[in-house]
Amino acid sequence: MTKEEVLSITEKVYHRIIHHYGLSKYKETNPYVSIEQSPYSDADVDPDTYGEYCWMMNEIVIYWKNIDSLEMLTRTLVHEYQHYLQSSSWMKRYY
Repeated sequence: MTKEEVLSITEKVYHRIIHHYGLSKYKETNPYVSIEQSPYSDADVDPDTYGEYCWMMNEIVIYWKNIDSLEMLTRTLVHEYQHYLQSSSWMKRYY
């Protein structure tokens, strides 16, 4: 998928995810979604990293180069949104 396709689909799907799962009781706003190339330098694209949630920035990052289908993008957005819904103390255990 191209970056533009991932961005376009994310804009449509993300609103449905918010509506379905609701707001976190630990954060005042929904997370911002950022579409980026890779968690590493341009030369080192890890194909197993699709996205991540940053609790401090309240941001979901999607690594578009690793997304190859609508299903993978949707699953990644839902997965990272679940992290947004969790408490910070729960998240700290896994850092």
